[in-house]
Amino acid sequence: MPYWLHKYDITDNSKRITATFRITRVTDGVEVFKGDVTLDGTFVSLDPGTKYRVEEVKAPDNYVGSAISEFTTPSGPINREQLKEWFWYPKEATTTHLKFYNKPYKTVNLKKIKYNSNGSTDNNVKITFEVYQKDGDHFRAVTLPDNKNTIVSNTDTVMAPGTYYFKEILGSDIINPLFLLKNKADGQYDGYIIQNGAVYYGPATVTAAESTAEKNTNIYLNGTKSLENYQNYGRVMVTKQDALRKTPVSGAVFGIYLRSQFHEADWANSIKNPIQTKTSGANGQVIFDSSKLRILMTAVSGYLM
Repeated sequence: MPYWLHKYDITDNSKRITATFRITRVTDGVEVFKGDVTLDGTFVSLDPGTKYRVEEVKAPDNYVGSAISEFTTPSGPINREQLKEWFWYPKEATTTHLKFYNKPYKTVNLKKIKYNSNGSTDNNVKITFEVYQKDGDHFRAVTLPDNKNTIVSNTDTVMAPGTYYFKEILGSDIINPLFLLKNKADGQYDGYIIQNGAVYYGPATVTAAESTAEKNTNIYLNGTKSLENYQNYGRVMVTKQDALRKTPVSGAVFGIYLRSQFHEADWANSIKNPIQTKTSGANGQVIFDSSKLRILMTAVSGYLM
């Protein structure tokens, strides 16, 4: 008895996919077919009136394997109408054309926001996170479908269904998020775990898609909000004013110095080595973006120092 096997994406019934199948007789477990189901479908010949078990040996890439299923072929005798249905492709009579469906992995986007020292906001910041799953008290690195164990924030990434934790790879320009958390000791808290001083955000659960609307999803590790970062630079604004009139003074030259290299006891020499100088504008202001610095006014025309 002729049968056709077909594979489809459950979110798109017109999208054909491939997989490797095994078919066995239920009564004695004998394997009658093992091979690939192609995009055009695969033809197999089966006995009438027999119960078979279908098992997906290898799922398509980036899809969840379909469940084991069983079916029974019709008993004889075979008539003309059945023959017409069997061979009148592509009508695909349901009695002889078996369709199997797979759920695709979701494309996820880990949401992250960065606040810069100048007051601006970067809603599309690219921060790399290592991806883990928890095995008891141990965090195990996960290899994603792209063969990496990292994910980049605000970037679409395909992920298999599972429960995950994310550890941020800290750049030198980012404040360690541990310093911003309410709880800083090792332990499990709402939305994160601290282990050996490292922060693992999660758990975050990713499921397979069952409809087109579910194929893309965002991951929020700060409740329903984007995870936050802050730039690791201090921002100092210096304003020069006329002491009597309280008006801005332009043309004031300020020097910026490394605090570790500035010695009050040796003022005359220390003041000779500024990292940078800036001159106040019409609003009397200069802005320095850095940390651990000593700022001094070195000169301004028409005013006493």
